[in-house]
Amino acid sequence: MPAETHTHHDAVDTPAVVDLIWDFVRGPDTADEPDPGAPLAAVDLDDDLALLHLWDMVTDELAERAVAEPDLTDLRAASSVGELADAIVSQLRGA
Repeated sequence: MPAETHTHHDAVDTPAVVDLIWDFVRGPDTADEPDPGAPLAAVDLDDDLALLHLWDMVTDELAERAVAEPDLTDLRAASSVGELADAIVSQLRGA
């Protein structure tokens, strides 16, 4: 039997991360459809602390427990929710 720290998740994909980002910034009960083209500044994801909180939430939901801290340079390079989701997926797949 695997240890509790060995969790297995389905492959991470960009639409799932976009949905999580949208829940993070708008709340899970919003009627708004996720907008991958939304600028990060418009959804208050334009600082390192917000990006780290988002990273923690995404990794809790979609990744193994032992995922390292993100490369903030890649996350900062994103300008929209969709680009940020792509950067997160890329880092999670490389982990």
